[in-house]
Amino acid sequence: MKISKIKNILIIGGDKITLSILPLIKKNFNYLILSSKRNLSTIVDGKTLEKHFKEKEIKFKKINNLDNSVDFNHKFNSNASIYLCMSSPWIIKKKSITKIKSLILNSHSTRLPEYRGGASFSWMVMNRVRFGFNNLYIIDEKIDTGKIIFYEEFLYPLNLNSPKAYFDYYVNKQVDFLEHVFLKLKNGIKNIFPVNQTEYMSSYFPRLNSDLHGWADWSLDFEDLSCFINSFGAPHNGCCTYYNNKKVYLSKVSPNYEDAKFNSYKSGLIYRKGPSWVCVAGTNGSLIIEEVFHRNKNIIQELKIGDRLYTPSKKIDKKFKRVFYDSKGLVKN
Repeated sequence: MKISKIKNILIIGGDKITLSILPLIKKNFNYLILSSKRNLSTIVDGKTLEKHFKEKEIKFKKINNLDNSVDFNHKFNSNASIYLCMSSPWIIKKKSITKIKSLILNSHSTRLPEYRGGASFSWMVMNRVRFGFNNLYIIDEKIDTGKIIFYEEFLYPLNLNSPKAYFDYYVNKQVDFLEHVFLKLKNGIKNIFPVNQTEYMSSYFPRLNSDLHGWADWSLDFEDLSCFINSFGAPHNGCCTYYNNKKVYLSKVSPNYEDAKFNSYKSGLIYRKGPSWVCVAGTNGSLIIEEVFHRNKNIIQELKIGDRLYTPSKKIDKKFKRVFYDSKGLVKN
């Protein structure tokens, strides 16, 4: 496969990584960002992505429908252009892929074909993932199934325990990776060999919503529960449960291997308290919890030995419901 010298880059979506690679793109390419309400309202370093774009005088357009975009269908449609999806809220349809002359690439953060889908960093925390990947693959009509054209593997540090910690580490790796790729694309590539994904090794995980899915199930094994709680940590509010009829958010949780094992009835019971933490019984073990927030205040010092953290079964049942997002945000159904 040959890639012509690239002069134009059309970014579809937009995120924190987009902000970081734009200086190089602005210097070397003609570019435009087609973004959505959902992307532009994302908070990056205390400001919305839209505000960053305006302050930095970045060329972007806010659209609802990608298929109707003149820029997508005509203006950038040439062999000298690359379409780059960065947290794109749109699934590009087969008829659009067929008529676009440009190479349409998607940036993905997992070891494809594993972890196709969304909410990648929360799923990674849940499953204690160490292997990180920078992937660029050629878009096809399905989700995350295209041929991989560039990739790089790395290890996440052992001490990462929140989606934000994973993402921040990934951002630095991905920015270096993309900058290297773009400089190659600028000069064209005579021979490159896209790699098919091995379908029988694939897995797909859907998007999550912290208000619906982020409820602590105290019947889970203590190690699994620790990872589950942390998977809804920063940038999310935390994992939800109740304490004395108050909805609270848990974060900064670790499995405790130094105390006795507990039976499942004791799960959620606060059995010891330290200067800035509590020890809570779990199934087959226990948890060390450092943050319990209620109304934006860490109430860890207010928790009492003998009290219990608990989640009503109706909340547990609802967390198995699937959610969907479009370019505007969460789809209500």
